Amino acid sequence: GSMSEIVYLGIDLGTSRTSITTSTGVRETVWSYVGYVKDHVARKKFGGRDIIYGKEAVDNRLALDVVRPLAGGSIKSRDGKDTEQMKKAVKDLVEYAVSLAKVPAGQTIYAVIGAPAEASVEGRSALLEAASNCIDSVIVCSEPFAVAYGLDFLDDTLVIDIGAGTTDLCRVHGTMPTPDDQRTHEVAGDVVDQLFAKLVKEKH
Repeated sequence: GSMSEIVYLGIDLGTSRTSITTSTGVRETVWSYVGYVKDHVARKKFGGRDIIYGKEAVDNRLALDVVRPLAGGSIKSRDGKDTEQMKKAVKDLVEYAVSLAKVPAGQTIYAVIGAPAEASVEGRSALLEAASNCIDSVIVCSEPFAVAYGLDFLDDTLVIDIGAGTTDLCRVHGTMPTPDDQRTHEVAGDVVDQLFAKLVKEKH
């Protein structure tokens, strides 16, 4: 087919937010939460849906088993462990993000998925597997490297990305970064928020 039938997607899987942008001009962000209905009453409440995403899942968390798939596990860190529930939630979140792109049936989807810097080999393969159902061709790259590449800072660059769950560091020296070029720290925005709340409570 012609080139116009290929849609390019960029997906940023963050601990707190997942964003998608497409070559057709779609830009969407969803909270990185996946909620599974607890019983048939909950299913009725949600009009027959089994899975609820994002803010809607958080707002209705009492009726759902809510998972924050990117808050732990091997997608986030090298020594993280993946439960079956976590794997399923990652897959469901990726599929939901792709659905937001509203790609017409029959068009080919090429995607780049940004993952935390220290996502393990298992974590990356879990992402590839999660995406394989809904994406025709996918590569996973580290988010800080994607930033450096997008800004054309390909030499002598240190990218520091402070997210909610992790602070990622990536040094770029003219090649694709290796695991040795990247570090992920678990001290990030969430920890700052918790400390701030604690100090406010102590003072007032």
